[in-house]
Amino acid sequence: SRGVNASTWNNETDFVMVYTPAHVMFCEVEVNYKNLKVAVNNKYTSSRFTDETNLMIRALAPYHITGAFVSWLMKMNRSELELRVSADNMMNISYESVRAYAMPGRVIQLTANYRFATNKK
Repeated sequence: SRGVNASTWNNETDFVMVYTPAHVMFCEVEVNYKNLKVAVNNKYTSSRFTDETNLMIRALAPYHITGAFVSWLMKMNRSELELRVSADNMMNISYESVRAYAMPGRVIQLTANYRFATNKK
């Protein structure tokens, strides 16, 4: 993304918007077998400038974040219960999205989702 300093576009005064990466990529591989679901994902974020002068010395480093989850779906009458265990930042990568603000390390979550059935007549 590029910003401009006035109401007209001018290549001499435009600048890369701060904290906007040039490239972001997300990919996920998911395998389903009956009521079991397993997935692994990876998100890549390229380097980002932290000021309007676009100095590479002040740019934030690029990073990869890997995650995974396992879920089990149980069907009960017409409702469903899904239990999920997920891990984000599995490699415990130290990274910054904003300069000098630490991001969380490895995060483990246990989630339960219950879907109620509705009566359709």
